[in-house]
Amino acid sequence: MKLAELVAESPVVLPDGRLVTPENGGPPAFWLSGAAPAAGLVAELRAGAATTGLQPLLLCNDPRRWARGEVYPAGMSSADSHPTGPLLATWWHEFAPAALASLEPYGEAWPGLAPSGVPGADPDRAAEAFTALLLAGETRLALVAAASGAHALPVLGWWAPGNYTNDTGEIAGVVRGWQDRFGVRVVGISMSELHLSVAAPPRTIEHARQVAAEHYSFCPDQIDQGTGTLEIYARQLTGAAAWSFWWD
Repeated sequence: MKLAELVAESPVVLPDGRLVTPENGGPPAFWLSGAAPAAGLVAELRAGAATTGLQPLLLCNDPRRWARGEVYPAGMSSADSHPTGPLLATWWHEFAPAALASLEPYGEAWPGLAPSGVPGADPDRAAEAFTALLLAGETRLALVAAASGAHALPVLGWWAPGNYTNDTGEIAGVVRGWQDRFGVRVVGISMSELHLSVAAPPRTIEHARQVAAEHYSFCPDQIDQGTGTLEIYARQLTGAAAWSFWWD
C-alpha cells in the first residue's frame, strides 16, 4: 500500500501535515507534521506501527530542509540486504589500521560481533523516554511506510553518512541487527545524526568494549573525533539507554 493510503487510513488522529516528495523527484518519501508532535502521539504511533505500517521518526533540527525534501531514496537498498557482521568487519578492516593506538585491546583483526544485551526495559518504553528528550529541541514528526525504524532510514532517503557510504541501506542493516540484539529503536534523525534508544545496553565494561568496536566500525568519528580511545567510549556505553551517532 502506498504512503498516502496508509496515512489516510491511519486509525490514529494525525495533526496537520503533508506528504513530502524528494527534491530530485519520485513518489512521496514521508509524511511531515507541520509542528512539533506531542510525546503521547509518538508513543501511540510507535505502538501501532506493526498494524498501520507507518514508522514514526522525529526529525531534529533544520525543519525547512526536511520540508524541502532534502532526502534521496532512489537507488538505496533495503536493510535486509546487509547482514550486520560482514558489514562491520569490512568497515573495521578499512578504518582500524590507521587508528590502532586508540582501539586497544583490539588490533587490525575484526573482533567479531558483541553478544546480545540483556533487556532491562521494554524497547518501546525506552524509546518513549528518549523521545521526551529529543522533543525538547526543534523537531517535526515523520511517518514512513516501513517495517521498522531501521527499514525506514533508506525508504525515507536519509543520507547523513553520505561521506561514509552512498547507500543508507548499509547503515540500516547494522541498525536492524541492533534492534534484534540490543532492543534498539530509531527515535530520531537529523541531517547529520542518528538517535537510538537502547533497551538492552551492555552492563559490563568487557561487553561494552565489544559493542564499542561495533560502533567504531559503524561510525569512526565517535572515537576519532570524539572520546579519542575505545576504552573511554566503552565506559560511556556501559548501561547507556541511548546511542547517538554523528557523521562529519
